[in-house]
Amino acid sequence: MKSLIVYFSHRHENYVNGNIVELEKGNTQVIANQIHEMIESNIFEIEPLHEYPVHYHDCTELAKKELETQARPKVKNIIPHFEHYQKIYLGFPNWWSTMPMCVWTFLESYDFDGKDIYPFVTHEGSGFGKSIQDLKMLIPYANIHQGLAIYGHQVQDSFKQIQKWVGDSNGNNKKAKQYHNKMFPGYESKLLETDPEFITLFDNFAFDEIINHDDLDDYTRHIAILAMLIGCQGIDEYKAMLKAAYQFQVTPVEMKEIVYQATAYLGIGRVFPFLHATNEFLVSQGISLPLEKQAQTNRENRLEKGNQAQIDIFGPAMDGYYKSGEAEIQHIRYWLTDHCFGDYYTRNGLDYRHRELITFCFLTAQGGCEAQLSSHIQANIRLGNDKSFLIQVLSHCIPFIGFPRTLNALKCVQKA
Repeated sequence: MKSLIVYFSHRHENYVNGNIVELEKGNTQVIANQIHEMIESNIFEIEPLHEYPVHYHDCTELAKKELETQARPKVKNIIPHFEHYQKIYLGFPNWWSTMPMCVWTFLESYDFDGKDIYPFVTHEGSGFGKSIQDLKMLIPYANIHQGLAIYGHQVQDSFKQIQKWVGDSNGNNKKAKQYHNKMFPGYESKLLETDPEFITLFDNFAFDEIINHDDLDDYTRHIAILAMLIGCQGIDEYKAMLKAAYQFQVTPVEMKEIVYQATAYLGIGRVFPFLHATNEFLVSQGISLPLEKQAQTNRENRLEKGNQAQIDIFGPAMDGYYKSGEAEIQHIRYWLTDHCFGDYYTRNGLDYRHRELITFCFLTAQGGCEAQLSSHIQANIRLGNDKSFLIQVLSHCIPFIGFPRTLNALKCVQKA
């Protein structure tokens, strides 16, 4: 069910931060429009039959007279099917410590019994005044919820404050719902029934606040999320996010390459369930397995190609890394070159830049790999994934791996 936003707002001359200024839009209208952008709602402006004066002092004198005489200025418009709305956001400016009298007219024109009212007011220091008391007197059987008071001169800078209030009062906001529907068209989480408070908090954070923080594209974001979920062993969420990644054009080959490369960093014991989950998802989408081969090396040239991959990624100092070090550990470096880099990094499906990105994600999400992570941060930067980009990736993956591992990785990025 959509919410209803009802507001009265006075444009033209207003008292703002100690000065009388001309406003193209009234301050209350600015807030009403922002709320309308955040939630599924209809919006209605209370329009007095006779407009209030343009000039500030004339307007305040008329407002004072109406209050003193308890006038009920006529309102020229009506709300069709008002009975269909349960949740109503009611906005107004503070005039003489209460609501403008045209709002009183509105409140006495409809049946508010049992409805949930969320009042918001614009002011220049007096907050709600006694408007909440008057509201309770006028509609005594409505449920009056915690309101929001915003200084008129701050309405343009109050988006986050408004967003938090709306989020607290309305559950998942409009932007979070829209993004969720892009990831999972037509799907509603069962947690909306069993854990509505939790899933509201999570979705608003993950799918609005974070999504709209910067311009990281959806394709890259979902490659990173899949890699992070493998790293932290989040198999159930991985299964869900495969669907979202597919919506954002992550290809079957790319999904498989992420899983294959994870084996070198997590081992088959931890990767095996993710390989099965990926296969099950692809089959469910009508994709035949096995996919087209992506290998570019063989048993004879994998060491040579792996060595070249290390040079391309880390720089000339890595040339011959596989034969360096003490004799008793040299075989491990050899395997790192021929297997990790020769077998995986040389494959088609992902370029070096994306392969280093997913390695960054594997190491970040599993934790305890800060030494290796620091080296791969340098490789990422060398390939064009600069610090700003890596911080964006970390920011978008916070909901999936939590703050501690994110902060550990962030510290490594900042030191690079």
